[in-house]
Amino acid sequence: MISADKYAVGVINVGFSSGSRNRSMESLGRAKLVNVIELQLADTKEEMKQALEEQRCIHEAEMERLSRTHQIQIATLDSKLGEAEKQAVQLVRDKKALEA
Repeated sequence: MISADKYAVGVINVGFSSGSRNRSMESLGRAKLVNVIELQLADTKEEMKQALEEQRCIHEAEMERLSRTHQIQIATLDSKLGEAEKQAVQLVRDKKALEA
């Protein structure tokens, strides 16, 4: 990242002098400072985009992991429910057999 400090000092120093040449130097210094700030802003925007993309990928991976875990839990519960239904049917049969 480009440092704006070296340009800021130049603009401040030029600001204390008078005359059209010095005003033009001050204007040039300000233009350079604005350019540096714009470059810093562009760098920061790019860094933020990269950070956002990294976070999106992390979030997406976590969602996939949670989805897989959820599917495994659903399959386990479905299996247990099926076993419970079979046991209920068997208990009804056993009850009828004992009552007969």
